[in-house]
Amino acid sequence: MKPKAQGALEYLLLIGGAVVVGSIVIVLLLGSASSGKTSAMSRLDLIEQKKAEAGANLSGLILNGFFEQGSGTGATDWPSDTTCGDLCFYRRNDPGYSIPGAGYSWYMFSPAGSGWDNTMQQRVSGINQPSKTFNLEFKYLCRTATSPNGLGWIMRFRDHARPCCEDVYSTSGIATKSDGSTETKSMTNFLCAANESGTFRVTLTTLANAGSDYYWDLWAYSGHSSNQELIVDNFKVS
Repeated sequence: MKPKAQGALEYLLLIGGAVVVGSIVIVLLLGSASSGKTSAMSRLDLIEQKKAEAGANLSGLILNGFFEQGSGTGATDWPSDTTCGDLCFYRRNDPGYSIPGAGYSWYMFSPAGSGWDNTMQQRVSGINQPSKTFNLEFKYLCRTATSPNGLGWIMRFRDHARPCCEDVYSTSGIATKSDGSTETKSMTNFLCAANESGTFRVTLTTLANAGSDYYWDLWAYSGHSSNQELIVDNFKVS
């Protein structure tokens, strides 16, 4: 082989080797970057998971709807009455007075013949927009049946910025019971059988008013003829 041809061949081999080495380096760098990105994403996923676990009580637009956080925490406390001499309503975590397996729940007791016992109330400023569509969901357990005279519980998102009563509610929410059956239930008169449990869901839309100040309110219906006990948990407004 002539020296010039040999030199050219050696040059081409050097160039080819450099290209191969360069390709290997690029692959390694990309692999390292991908691994780093995957690791970073894994850490991000873990952070989000921990945030979700720690903030599980931030149930969408309402604070402490899972009722796990109590006094002295960052969660908003729900107004409560623990006397139970007549009516009472507060967070409980004892057998028979909370939803099994759900930790703390919100327990409500209203004696027979009482007036409008307001057993749940909390501000829901996240829906203070005109014509805003949102979802309500909660688990429920009726420790006793609602009153034989057909008066149970009444639920509303009430605009406290205006004279009574400008409310958001539905008469056609869907309860999915623990036995898998479904039933249409009204927020105007929520009725249930003893030991009935399930999940209530409904989609609602706020009124067209501007400058609203909505609160969630739940009452025992005035004039019910028997003691009523209702337990709710995993309360979400989203």
